[in-house]
Amino acid sequence: MSELVSELELLRNDLVKMATLAEENVNLAIKSLQERDADIAKTVLINEQEVNNCEIQLDDKAIEILALFQPLTEDLRFITMAMHITKDLERIGDHAVNIAKKSITLLEHPPINDLSELTKMGYGASKMVNQSIKAFIRGDKKLSLDVCEMDNEIDNAEVALSKELISLMKADSTNIDSCKSLVLIVKDIERIADLATNICLLYTSDAADEGLGVDLGGR
Repeated sequence: MSELVSELELLRNDLVKMATLAEENVNLAIKSLQERDADIAKTVLINEQEVNNCEIQLDDKAIEILALFQPLTEDLRFITMAMHITKDLERIGDHAVNIAKKSITLLEHPPINDLSELTKMGYGASKMVNQSIKAFIRGDKKLSLDVCEMDNEIDNAEVALSKELISLMKADSTNIDSCKSLVLIVKDIERIADLATNICLLYTSDAADEGLGVDLGGR
């Protein structure tokens, strides 16, 4: 195995690590909302620093590989796409933090009875993050297209939930503060799904047939 191949493998592994952290933070943020648990939400805020550190380390590693090896063709494309993806993952982490902060704010108000559809939407967006990275690393064009299809479901859920929350605000003014926070959470979830879709669109538009795949095992 050449030194360049070895360095690219390390870059892949670091990308998977960052994606795993971002996905876990989304799950924790949704769980903190679901269980009205401030401690879980605070864990998201703490973990976000590690996500940010991963972005810095990945960028540094990518730039080092470019400088030392001057890679060409598919290797160059992989490095360039990995740098783009780290930006999307960092933004996914930011949205998870937004959800966690709003979950803490919601503890100041009485609970809204049924958040099952909202949490279902949240976990769906988290799954999209998982699947988008799996598609990119494994070189699975079909899976990446499936993720893009999942985004349509998230978009439909956003419209339905936003309408429902606005109706709750109109029906009972005491719900306004809670529902406003929930509407913003719905938007954060929708943006997470969009960012996961961006990863898939980046892959399918540029590297679908370049053989960049490597097995992720249990992911």
